[in-house]
Amino acid sequence: MARLTGVMPFTGSIGGLSAYTRKDLDTIIIRTKGGATKAQIKKMPSFKNTRRINKEWEGVAAMSKDIRQNIFAVKHLADYNFTGSINALCKKMEYADTISDYGKRSVLLSLCRYMMEGFSLNKRIIFDTVLRQPIDCTIDRNNNSVQLIIPALHPYINFINPGKNPLYRFVLMLGFVSDIIYDAKRDGYLPKSLETPGPVFTTTEWVSVQKKTEAEGIFLQAKSPVILDEAVTIVVSAGIEFGIPVADGTIEYVKYSGCAKLLRLG
Repeated sequence: MARLTGVMPFTGSIGGLSAYTRKDLDTIIIRTKGGATKAQIKKMPSFKNTRRINKEWEGVAAMSKDIRQNIFAVKHLADYNFTGSINALCKKMEYADTISDYGKRSVLLSLCRYMMEGFSLNKRIIFDTVLRQPIDCTIDRNNNSVQLIIPALHPYINFINPGKNPLYRFVLMLGFVSDIIYDAKRDGYLPKSLETPGPVFTTTEWVSVQKKTEAEGIFLQAKSPVILDEAVTIVVSAGIEFGIPVADGTIEYVKYSGCAKLLRLG
C-alpha cells in the first residue's frame, strides 16, 4: 500500500493504479490492480482454500452487520470506520467452532463475548478518558433487560470535557445478537436463533459540562421479551454526545465531538 503526498492528488483509476481515501487517514491510498479472475477463483483446484475463506467471510460479514445494527444509536459517535476492526474480531470468533469443517465454521459470539467487551468506536476521543469512572451495568437475560447506573459526575475530576462544547448527554442502548451458523441446505450463513428482540435505546437530558450531577439509574428492556437462546448475546453500548444550543432553542449534537464503546456483553 502506497500513500500519495505529491502536488497532484487524485482518486479513481489510472492505468493499473487505483487511488482512494479512507475516513481515518488524511492521505490518499494507492494500490495496484490485478489478481486472479472470478472464474479462476470459482473453479480452479488451486483456489480451494480461497473459496473456503470467502465462504466463511460471509458469516463474518453477517455477524459484523448484526452487531452494527444493534449499536445503531451510538454509531454516529465513531471518529473512524470501525467496521474493519469488528470484522477482524468476528473472524477470530470462528476459531471457537472446533467442530465444523474449514469453510463452514460458525461465528460464535456467545463463546467470545470478551473479545467485543470494551470495544471503542473512537481513536481520538476515548470514552474512558471522558468518563473516568465505570458505568455500573447489570444484565438480566431472563427479563431481556439491563440496569445501568451512571455515577455521580464531578467536572474535571471524573468527567472531562474534551472540547469547548457546553452541554452533554448519554446515549445508552440494549441490543440482541445471535450466533451466525452455516446452513448446508442453503449453502450460506444464517442466525442460529430467530427469536431475538429488537434493540432499544434511550438518552439522558442535556446537562452543562460544568454542573455536578448525582448518580442516575437507567433501565432498558426489550419491548417484546422472549426466552433467550444460549446462542443470543445481549450487547450493551454507551455513548456521550456533546452539543450546543441553536437559534430555535433546541440542542444540536456537534459532529465528531463525542465518543462511544461497547460497555458489556452477556
